[in-house]
Amino acid sequence: MADSKEKPQKIKFGEEKSVLSARVKERRRKRERALQFWGSVVLFLLAFILLSAFSVLTIYLNDPLSWRAFLTENFTSVIYMEVCFFFLFVVLFCFYSFEKRKALYAVKDVLCVLLILLIGIAADYFTGRYVHIFARPVVLAPLLVCILRDKREAIVITFLLAMILFIMDYFTNFYGSGMNYYIFTSFILSVACGAFAVFVSGFVKSRIKMLAIGFLLCIPAEVIVGVFWLAQGYSYASYEFVEVLAYGAIAMIFSSLLFMALLPVFEIAFSALTAFRLRELTSFDVKLLKRLREEAPATFDHSMVVAQFAEMCAADIGENAELARAAAYYHDVGKLYNPTYFTENQKGGVNPHDFIPPEVSVEVIRTHTRFGKELIKKNRLPDFFGEVAFRHHGTMPIRFFYVKAKSMSDGDTVDIKEYSYQDSKPLNKITAIIMLCDSCEAAIRAFRDNVARQRSLGGAVTDEAITKGIETIVKKIVDERIELDQFSECDITMRELGVISTSILNCATGVYHGRVAYPELNLKKRK
Repeated sequence: MADSKEKPQKIKFGEEKSVLSARVKERRRKRERALQFWGSVVLFLLAFILLSAFSVLTIYLNDPLSWRAFLTENFTSVIYMEVCFFFLFVVLFCFYSFEKRKALYAVKDVLCVLLILLIGIAADYFTGRYVHIFARPVVLAPLLVCILRDKREAIVITFLLAMILFIMDYFTNFYGSGMNYYIFTSFILSVACGAFAVFVSGFVKSRIKMLAIGFLLCIPAEVIVGVFWLAQGYSYASYEFVEVLAYGAIAMIFSSLLFMALLPVFEIAFSALTAFRLRELTSFDVKLLKRLREEAPATFDHSMVVAQFAEMCAADIGENAELARAAAYYHDVGKLYNPTYFTENQKGGVNPHDFIPPEVSVEVIRTHTRFGKELIKKNRLPDFFGEVAFRHHGTMPIRFFYVKAKSMSDGDTVDIKEYSYQDSKPLNKITAIIMLCDSCEAAIRAFRDNVARQRSLGGAVTDEAITKGIETIVKKIVDERIELDQFSECDITMRELGVISTSILNCATGVYHGRVAYPELNLKKRK
């Protein structure tokens, strides 16, 4: 009697190698994530230790002569202060664990936030100690976190910073006894003005306008300081009242000035992609874009059109449109390595690929993604741009040279993987968008050139036929990449791919629109 159970299928040698490679990559990815996570934990512990040491240092700075006596008399209070600091850091860690878990797997992001927090604490302490407690730049840290990270993190940092300063002021010898009103008012200034700054900064799109936020924040600061003065029963007609109002205004304006000075440092140090930085990177004065425009003008033109496509696609699916446009500007900078080996830069001249074998040609073409990433890193541009440059072709085959190799193989088997991009599938939606926009723009441009040639030879091609042809091209490119599993490592959905297809079609018909044929007419200057 025949066995009804299906026999397990044997895995071929090539498939077994591929499965093992995938397992190795997955283990490596898990190991890297674990290292990043524990690196973040170490950073939190280190930040807590630094803050604890700094709080003890402030006791010495506040009273260098009798700081030992203060520590002895108030030892339990100091321990209580350190315990409070520890639990505040635990709260921050829990926030990232439950709300922003991805950040814990990026040590650089955690380092950025903790460094801003510690800088904010130091700036607030020294300003309060040597100038005035109301002159503290309490909105510096909230503004930096809001612009470099996001509003939710900025709000959490606002409250955390205010609590740390309040505890440090209250349990150290910062002001001594009888100054609780000042300490409490400083806490309210930190919370109210910090939160207000976070909400308002979302509407600011240029650096110089950030200075205006400082003046705008003077309104709540002056109200809080004025109410404090009223609660104390002091006279409004006094020099001291004008002084505390001035310090409240100085705190807000000083915060904005410090923010403008420190933001570029953090942008470069942590490859942060702020709205301000993106606008600067899309200026044609950037060195790398200048090179692209001069050495590979056709590639530069292609990148500009892809950027238009990507910007609309990103906006339509709710992604960062400015980031998509900026990344598209740089996605093909690797073609600076050998610009004449790419068809668009040959200007109808000699094609160097005619004189080299296809396996060499494909390596030259494939290298432009890796070289693009290296060039972006060398020019200290954001890492995100380098990843887009490296991954915007996925693992697609370079079909022209694959077909050429097959035609020259004399019946030998040609492995398509040897003629494909390697290990570079998109990891996020913006890279997937640029992958589709890049391929669609190149194919549609070739289609339009073909239509132009047909019309020049007297062929009749209607606008409806052109639109239909573009639609067919876009659908084919999207379907092909879905079939070849190019989006398996990013969280893009089928609905979003449909929206992207429609956006590319709308963009393409707008960019490559038809024109009325102008009649021949010789015009001469009237005598």
